[in-house]
Amino acid sequence: MIEMAASELALSVKFNRPPRNVPFTLFAVMRNEMYFLPAFLAHYRALGVAQFVIVDDASDDGTGDYLASQPDCCSGITPVRFGTRVRITDPSHDGLAGRAGPILKRVVPDHYLMGQPVLIADADEFLLLPAEFPTVPDVVALMRRRGWKSVAASLIDFYPESLAGLEDATVPATAAELFRRFGYFDAVPFVTLREGQQPRRTGPTASERLFRLCGIRQVPSSLGVLPQSFTSWLPFKPPGAAWYKTPIIDYDGRTFMVASHDANVPPPPDMLLAMAHFKFNGATWQRIKSAIALKSHARGGQKYEHYEQMLQAMERHKLGFLGAASRRYADPRQLVDCGLMKLPSGERA
Repeated sequence: MIEMAASELALSVKFNRPPRNVPFTLFAVMRNEMYFLPAFLAHYRALGVAQFVIVDDASDDGTGDYLASQPDCCSGITPVRFGTRVRITDPSHDGLAGRAGPILKRVVPDHYLMGQPVLIADADEFLLLPAEFPTVPDVVALMRRRGWKSVAASLIDFYPESLAGLEDATVPATAAELFRRFGYFDAVPFVTLREGQQPRRTGPTASERLFRLCGIRQVPSSLGVLPQSFTSWLPFKPPGAAWYKTPIIDYDGRTFMVASHDANVPPPPDMLLAMAHFKFNGATWQRIKSAIALKSHARGGQKYEHYEQMLQAMERHKLGFLGAASRRYADPRQLVDCGLMKLPSGERA
């Protein structure tokens, strides 16, 4: 494990151009995301993002060069790989330690974006906003009127109708194309907001539904050598999956990310946004292969092993993605109606 000060880790990121103080910034950490980048940047520009600050983990698919060519992108690289174990030595960080990737999500905005509202998103996460608040600055204006330091979002798995939808690796140019190709979701609410507390999960995500359908189990590492055909019958729970995120944070020196999806300040119970999480797409098989090889994600990339097992089971048993609650996405009002998005009463942009 490497020990270093928070500022030392932040300054290890060498940007092609320095981040600026702008009305609204998106921050991300990425590796090999050329499949999503054209649609990702276009989507968030349309939502009012003025600057993209992106830390790149040694991409070799053209991600770095593409970002460097975009005038509103500050692309940075660091010798500290995302899977490296790091301990922050600053007393104010209370022994913060773990994989460098999530820690960068805290220390880089703290160092470069203090005093700014920041949107944090992975390349496969597309924020969805209601007609009442059509841009991110509209949401930030509401946050400041209400004194909120963060807002939460349902992280909704989107998927195609069948496994055949994963075979087209053509790069989608727009978010509209992503929704056309991978536009189904489970119309089941799974996030409950609570005053003064972090959100609580109250239902399954599409990933969890599919894990259960395919007999994928969260097996203890001591039994990891057993074949999946056997472990699927053991009395272990299906793996969990990401289900919510705190995508917008007002970095004021007291509010920050404490993990990949959580802020240290609970979000208000009055508003729940939504993020389309394109977990199943034309780059899914390659993404799984890379994540398993790198082992830089949580628990050595075990969640990607679970997804690989799930998709292989779907192939064997000729299963599709659709379930009883599957719906094709039409507009944000649909998410409000099924409880995946919540709007504050009496407020408009």
